[in-house]
Amino acid sequence: MSIILKPLLIVILVTNLSPGFVDVEMDQSDDEKSIRALTETLYEEFINRSNASPGEKLNSNQYYVLDFELHKVKLVRLGFFTDAFIQNEKERYSDCSAALEQAKIKEEEVEEDIAYIMPVECSFFSYIYYLQAQEYPSYYQLENLKIRENHASGELHYYDNEENNWDNLIYLELTFSFINNKWKVHTIEKKN
Repeated sequence: MSIILKPLLIVILVTNLSPGFVDVEMDQSDDEKSIRALTETLYEEFINRSNASPGEKLNSNQYYVLDFELHKVKLVRLGFFTDAFIQNEKERYSDCSAALEQAKIKEEEVEEDIAYIMPVECSFFSYIYYLQAQEYPSYYQLENLKIRENHASGELHYYDNEENNWDNLIYLELTFSFINNKWKVHTIEKKN
């Protein structure tokens, strides 16, 4: 993986300070716009849809297993995740994958929805993992955005409407990396 350093526009403001001291201010408005647009896409195309978690499939023995490979294809196709994010996703679902393989659930055992009989490690089948809910918020906002060179971080908060925070204790901490002239999502962590 190659990392391309991006040029930053540096505006030098000379103020009435002691001789030899210059106050330097960086214009990162293009980066901020890019990251906010990326966050909107992340929310609309990933978090707020069913493709935020892997599904299940039947293996050759006709037992349900976690279909991480299809999930990985979706993540790569979306094009805004780092390779490290995709690897961390695989590790995050490893407990579910192992528990589901051990449970040996057959198709005929599923009466209504497999989510009702999944092992506890696979509870994300019955709720939206990154929202920690079964319903979608009506509004979200990226807050506390901090940009430093090729890295950025921020918090994604959810709202019932534009005035009421969905849950003051639950939000997502996001980190971004600037790779090959493009901002990408590096980590998403649930905070509560």
